[in-house]
Amino acid sequence: MMALSAGLVVSAACLFLFFQIPCRLSAGRYPVKGIDVSHYQGNVDWKRIKEQGIQFAYVKATEGSTYTDECFFRDLAEAPENGIRVGAYHFFSFDSPGETQALHFIETAGPQDGKLIPAVDVEYYGDKKKNPPDGQELRKELSAMLDILEAHYACKPLLYSTQSFYHAYLEGFYDDYPLWIRNVYFPPAQDWVIWQYSDKLRLDGVNGDERCVDGDVCIADLSLISMPERADEAHEYGVFIGYDGPLKALSAYDAVVIDAQYHDAEEIAAFRQEGHVVYSYINIGSLEDFRDYHERFRDLTLGEYEHWEEEAWVDVTDAAWRDFITDELAPSLAGKGIDGFFVDNCDVYYQYPSEDVLDGLAEILTGLRQLRDTVIINGGDTFLDAYCEKGGDWKDVISGINQESVFTKILWDEGEFTEASEEDREYFCDYLERYASKGADIYLLEYTADESLREEIRAFCASHAYRCYISDSLELRSVEQ
Repeated sequence: MMALSAGLVVSAACLFLFFQIPCRLSAGRYPVKGIDVSHYQGNVDWKRIKEQGIQFAYVKATEGSTYTDECFFRDLAEAPENGIRVGAYHFFSFDSPGETQALHFIETAGPQDGKLIPAVDVEYYGDKKKNPPDGQELRKELSAMLDILEAHYACKPLLYSTQSFYHAYLEGFYDDYPLWIRNVYFPPAQDWVIWQYSDKLRLDGVNGDERCVDGDVCIADLSLISMPERADEAHEYGVFIGYDGPLKALSAYDAVVIDAQYHDAEEIAAFRQEGHVVYSYINIGSLEDFRDYHERFRDLTLGEYEHWEEEAWVDVTDAAWRDFITDELAPSLAGKGIDGFFVDNCDVYYQYPSEDVLDGLAEILTGLRQLRDTVIINGGDTFLDAYCEKGGDWKDVISGINQESVFTKILWDEGEFTEASEEDREYFCDYLERYASKGADIYLLEYTADESLREEIRAFCASHAYRCYISDSLELRSVEQ
């Protein structure tokens, strides 16, 4: 029996070498080496880890809605002190709401400026492989957590999973998230950013109950998964129209634009009590098919809204629509305690340039100004210029302007962003400067992931005392990177 047991041990060791050594050789082609650790690795000697060529590390921060790893704060501080780039990860629980898990991570991990992007570890644990979770319910809670983290940290979190779990639950649902995949036998077939190629890596300086550590490689430079250092002005203003998670996740920002229909008065009051300013999105020039009043006004639609299938231009000359906005919708939003309105789609006048449309918009905006002092028009250059040329006073209809795409341009067919033309930039800069000189508050909303262009936009806004929000997504669900 002892001889048989010894033979089995030798066979197991041979199998390990057969599979893992080729895997390590493949991983050796990638020069950016990393590890991931938790309390199981004990009091890690990060100086020794750095001396062995490790460049980055993910350290466990939280698990579920209440657990915090006992080594997290030490690892988070000591790894970068020894020249190792560090990021925090959360171990996702199938038995806890995604929202509370996200808030627990945010409260524990704190700001991650300059660190690696946050990661969420989603895999089988305990008896969950024998008793697997329902896929739809799991993805519902996971998506809730990811949305909140994306809103708070300005980027899509890194998604970690094993090969088997990824195929069973995640594949095809989270393809736009950066992937950290575990495969200790073969190079992954998926597009990955980090590959965990070993769970048996031995390094000097690992002193816990578990003497081995997970070995990782990054497919490219660490800038691919790095959070930028944010300047203070980047926290002034954020636009989160597509966000319906808890407002406390947006606490890094002084002023936020949300759709108050997704939030109740108590939540808004608590957020404002912490010193934040809250503006609510309100769409006065088009009708969206997901609104609960869509059927009521669908007969007033004028035509297709290009690039947004769920939206159509609406007839603002109709008294029923104007009365609905000024007497029902806007008061209901104001009643939640918002500080002002962020008004969209006055460009219905650009699409349908008539005197009646001009007057209809002016009537609505005047009504909004009577409800709240702050009324920020999104774009609306054609309308606003025409209104003033007709003898109207801009202060009667707006207090400020938010202009999209001054420096950037949306390539709708390609689903990408690029730089705006010089002609467009000059036009919008002139528009904004004309009204800024009269006292209007100016905001820019730009779309780009290009850091050099981001810096140019921030510098321009700082020199003109404008506020800006820069998003890498049209969904407007996350804070600026």
